[in-house]
Amino acid sequence: MKREIGANFALSAYLLAFLSEIALARGDTKSAQKMLSEGLTICYQIDDTFSVAHILLRCATLAATLGKRTYVMQLVAAALSLLRPLNWATSPNDAVVFERPLAAARQWLTDEEFAQAWGAGERMTVAEAVTLALTEIGSP
Repeated sequence: MKREIGANFALSAYLLAFLSEIALARGDTKSAQKMLSEGLTICYQIDDTFSVAHILLRCATLAATLGKRTYVMQLVAAALSLLRPLNWATSPNDAVVFERPLAAARQWLTDEEFAQAWGAGERMTVAEAVTLALTEIGSP
């Protein structure tokens, strides 16, 4: 039963993440912030690292939209670092989710700033990455 409840919560979190993409496409950053914060919190509370990582990638897109350059790199690096031990293979759809904000951030940061931000993100725990996302892109 607990597993079913967790799966339902994760599905709700994914729906919020996908709806946040629509909100961002419409320029509604406040709604995107609210949806991503809620979805990320749900996944963290049910200890679903895989879903946390995927929502962190969408948080990176929001961070790019908000001009939070360093946090884009940290969030993408943290997400990919969390997915690595899970043997996650990047699908073309997923690649777009993190390549878009990365491309924008690369234009904004020097090579040194990029490397520092990336390294900081890779070293983050799940809790640290979630805290960063909620702090920097959290509530509107």
